[in-house]
Amino acid sequence: QLWARLPNLPEYQPYDCEVTVGSTPIPAHKTILALNSSILREIKEEKSGEIVKLEVDTEFDDYEDIIESVVKSFYCGVFNCDMEFDRAKIVYKFCQKYSVEWLSKGVVAFFDDVIKQDTGHKTFLDVLIFSIRYGV
Repeated sequence: QLWARLPNLPEYQPYDCEVTVGSTPIPAHKTILALNSSILREIKEEKSGEIVKLEVDTEFDDYEDIIESVVKSFYCGVFNCDMEFDRAKIVYKFCQKYSVEWLSKGVVAFFDDVIKQDTGHKTFLDVLIFSIRYGV
């Protein structure tokens, strides 16, 4: 029963932090962010009362739903987002930028599966080019 609530913990417990992607604030807890990523170390804090506001890099502004899924995954250790190649690239870039190692490994495994499925020449080349560019 507890595990069922963990992905939505910020909605049930007072949060002390907001991760802002574009114009979307994502409630979170500094302890959870610190345990899962380098967001607290790499983003300048702006304190508003008791809530610390953190704005992620603008390259993620158009991907609020993906980044919100990443932040929520910090609470349960499971990434609950429809994984397709283009979304996986965004997740991987975020993981590399903010040192989310456990999720980064999961995305690399996804890329391996994409290659193994042999869904077509273009997909293989997309994965290969992305892998070379970002050191996957």
